[in-house]
Order: sequence, then C-alpha cells, then structure tokens
Amino acid sequence: MKQPKKSLLVCGFSAAKTNAHLVTECNAKIKGLHAEILPVKNDFFGETVTCTGLLTGRDITSAIIGYRKQGGAFDEVVLAGNTM
Repeated sequence: MKQPKKSLLVCGFSAAKTNAHLVTECNAKIKGLHAEILPVKNDFFGETVTCTGLLTGRDITSAIIGYRKQGGAFDEVVLAGNTM
C-alpha cells in the first residue's frame, strides 16, 4: 500500500481558483491524495502578471519558503510544464 503524500501545486493567481476546484474533487476521489494549491505572486514581472507560465524560480522559492514559515508542510512540489 502506498503511503499518503501531500502535494503542493504551484500556480499563478489566475489559475488558482480553477485548480482549487479540481484539487478539491481529486482529494475527495483519490485515496491517499492530499493536494493543496499555492498561488504565487509574481514579483519579477509585477503583481498584475498572474499567469503560471511567467512565474520565476525566485518567486516560486519565495512563496514556498513563506508557506513553510507559516507551518505548511509537503512531500512534493508540482510545477506546471510551462513554468519558467
């Protein structure tokens, strides 16, 4: 039997609402899955740029560090294939 794992899905703010809905459904239907969305503010290109594909490593890292400082824990980070 597989051990449950917590997945942290990184995305921009424009995709967060849609992804949150999908994650809620998947968490309910897939035994052992616990996924959570981490919307990331784009400091590199500016806050008005909210798409996932234009997130940079620096902004993603900063968001993950902030998430952990607030007590967040995860086993893996999932990035979209189009993330810079």
